[in-house]
Amino acid sequence: MKKFFKLIITVFAGTLFGITSIQAATPVHAADTYYHVGKIRHQTPTKWRGNWYSYVNGSMCVTHINRYSVSQSYKGKKTHPF
Repeated sequence: MKKFFKLIITVFAGTLFGITSIQAATPVHAADTYYHVGKIRHQTPTKWRGNWYSYVNGSMCVTHINRYSVSQSYKGKKTHPF
């Protein structure tokens, strides 16, 4: 009786492993098939440029968006993320 239960469990585990490996082998689609990819820009559009103000943890954060760069001023420190 013990051998029968081991056999059943082994067959069940093998089937479960086979199903899992088949699902893992399915092809992955590129992100652009799900999400609209817009036009690639070489400079920041004029409408997006300027100073953008926000509050982060109670302190003012100023984001400066220029034609080719973006910088941020936060707590007296200026960083250039792009």
